[in-house]
Amino acid sequence: MIKKISFDCFHEFLENNIIEYNMSKKPILKENSGEKICYAYEKNFEYLAGISLEYYLGFMHINFLWVDEKLRGKRIGESLILVAENLAKEVGCSVIFLETFSFQAPDFYKKNGFEEFGRIENNSNNNDTLYFMKKTI
Repeated sequence: MIKKISFDCFHEFLENNIIEYNMSKKPILKENSGEKICYAYEKNFEYLAGISLEYYLGFMHINFLWVDEKLRGKRIGESLILVAENLAKEVGCSVIFLETFSFQAPDFYKKNGFEEFGRIENNSNNNDTLYFMKKTI
């Protein structure tokens, strides 16, 4: 029987099992992979920007990058990308990749050295494009 269950409850179970399987096929993964990391820009005890990352098999994925609207254009996003790049080098990743929608920040990422390697256009007939972007380190 297949049934709908809580994401929070089951996501970790799935993730742990796929990681266990992958490590059985690629034992070297145990040494340097799978860590999830967040960095935040904070001012007066308030989070105003941040980035969420994870790395695996020599790739780093940017899950989320967000900057409060009043701080956009002040190079905080660029600083967060630089933190990701430095960490990628430190842990032996050669590529950083991410997904972004046309209404989000594809131009920001291009300006910071990312290149498009794929896209899905007209998602759900709402004329939004999902971009897949990467940067070789």
